Amino acid sequence: LTTTNLVGKELEQAVVAATQLNLAPRRFALLREKGILSRQGRTLPFDERADGFVRSEGLGAVIVKPLALALADGDHVYAVVKSVGVWHGGKSLGMTAPNAGAHHAAMTQAIAASGVGVDAIGYVEAHGTGMNLGDASEADAIVRTFADLGRRPDHDCVLSASKSVLGHLEAASGVAALAKAVLALRERRVPGIAGYAVANRQAPLAGLRVSAATQPLPEGTRCAGLNSYGLGGVSAFVVLEGRDAPTAATNAPEPGVFVLSAHNERTLDRYLARLSAFLRTAPRDYAFGDLLANYQRRREVMAHRVAIVASDADDLAARIDAFRRGEAVDGLHATRQGCAKEIVERSLLDGWIEAGEWGAIGRAWVGGSVVPWPDGGEPRRPFPEYPFDNDRAFWVGRNAEEAAPAPPQQHVMLSV
Repeated sequence: LTTTNLVGKELEQAVVAATQLNLAPRRFALLREKGILSRQGRTLPFDERADGFVRSEGLGAVIVKPLALALADGDHVYAVVKSVGVWHGGKSLGMTAPNAGAHHAAMTQAIAASGVGVDAIGYVEAHGTGMNLGDASEADAIVRTFADLGRRPDHDCVLSASKSVLGHLEAASGVAALAKAVLALRERRVPGIAGYAVANRQAPLAGLRVSAATQPLPEGTRCAGLNSYGLGGVSAFVVLEGRDAPTAATNAPEPGVFVLSAHNERTLDRYLARLSAFLRTAPRDYAFGDLLANYQRRREVMAHRVAIVASDADDLAARIDAFRRGEAVDGLHATRQGCAKEIVERSLLDGWIEAGEWGAIGRAWVGGSVVPWPDGGEPRRPFPEYPFDNDRAFWVGRNAEEAAPAPPQQHVMLSV
């Protein structure tokens, strides 16, 4: 529906989001009675040992907009939705018996409308619930659709399923699979099906590469297919096309001031650590000025701040590490160092920007001044995001004093 409205120019952009919280015990009991929940506590898509899925919780959101508009706005484009196919299978034999004909129709509709051809699809992110009948039906539809659309004998395609790692997020399973597919296209590597060892004898997997190991996206392919179906009988298939990585910056970096803030000092330190790791390990496919501009103009300003004058990415990483070790760093101003709060007049800030007085600008920003950062039309880039706290408890008892903080937990998270 969203893509239709975008193509029809009824919308300029939309946020597509989904969430799943498992709050009702009755739902667990019902699924267990139906034999849908795995008794071994594992989701094993397309594996002979599969006996159902594990329920999970999560949420995800993506912003979609017409490609031309996204490029004009300087957005970072992760992938392009080439087409969407949707089909309803009508009456079925039951909750665990999806309609292979509906899968086939949705896939055929989407691939035919994509304009890329079946041989351009090098990876299919399957629904893969770990139900023997459902997995066999889905595999049959994929193989049959590819054959009907004239697949070459040497066409290579990887099959994967996120539920082997994340479990079944139910209402949010589609957006989770979308995030994984987008990341796989960006990295040109497809995560394997965790735990996969013995092929489901009922699932025809001929021509599909299935493995527990991460595999490269086949050469000559640039698209992925995302398959999904629901208990209500709807099948959907999306064709995604990856975007080429940005060309590496070749212009010499110019000195500037990097600014960063957080709600508290601990989170600020974690944010700096994350950024330092990024600067030292990520490909240099960005201009240093783009990095500075994205943090100057596209981040919320919070109470705990640091401003660092640096000449390039390596210099910035070195200064961040020195600051985190507690060393004195030239050209660095921070709230924890007792930087005085002072509001500087706009005319003075404009003059400092014109003269390139980055140290003075950084000190003024840390002190609370609203800096009129210049807008050079720098593109939005996926630089390290804010490290939200994950060790706070939000569940409380009847009385506030009954609330107790939960111990820190490690969460499986997808980030784009």
